Amino acid sequence: MFPGRLALFVGALCMPVFLAYPCLAADRPSIVEAPGDLTDGTGGWSNRVDFAWGVAVTSNYISSGETQSNDRPAVQAYAELSAGIVYAGAWISSIEIEPDNAELDLYMGLRPTFGPVDLDLNYTRYINDKTGDCCGDFNAKASLKASDFLTLSGKFTYDPQSHDRSATFGTAIALNDSLEFSAELEQDLLSHDNNWNAGLKWQASDTISFDLRYHDSELYDERYVFTLAYDFSTAD
Repeated sequence: MFPGRLALFVGALCMPVFLAYPCLAADRPSIVEAPGDLTDGTGGWSNRVDFAWGVAVTSNYISSGETQSNDRPAVQAYAELSAGIVYAGAWISSIEIEPDNAELDLYMGLRPTFGPVDLDLNYTRYINDKTGDCCGDFNAKASLKASDFLTLSGKFTYDPQSHDRSATFGTAIALNDSLEFSAELEQDLLSHDNNWNAGLKWQASDTISFDLRYHDSELYDERYVFTLAYDFSTAD
């Protein structure tokens, strides 16, 4: 529906990545060439338990290019426990999808690190306040720190109930110590519909951040979203 916009977005997404790897090339090297030692000296497991929590106010809750809050502001919060590479948590958001007014996500997973590669393997369950337990999916994400300022990422999501699956490619560029540009392109692997976003995040302090982001897709209208977030963690 928007081939011109999509081509321009993919070009902008890939341009900085050519400094490190050919973007979306068929012969792109594997992110993880061989298993390595986890950076945690205990092998990734720890007796220490850390706690993280945060709250956010966003002008529009967008998921896969589609508004979940009827193009209205949403309030969101999360809480998470972690020990080494193991973590579990809950995330909640206000929504406006009749008849539901709230979405609760329960998740657990592993975050191992192999050299410059960070992995995130988790399962997330989605529960709505009126319609109840909806569904769940498995997520596998890899992030590669290609340089001091450039991070590349890829994510695969699979829902075993509906067999829906999607793939996401992203890049993040640190413009300075507190300002970051990031962009993502996501494709539904069954319908081949695409959605994408790009924006700037300003880390105003250790706990407060501002994010201004552009969202567009082949199915839904383009939108600009502003988010103010507060995050706290006991982890070093």
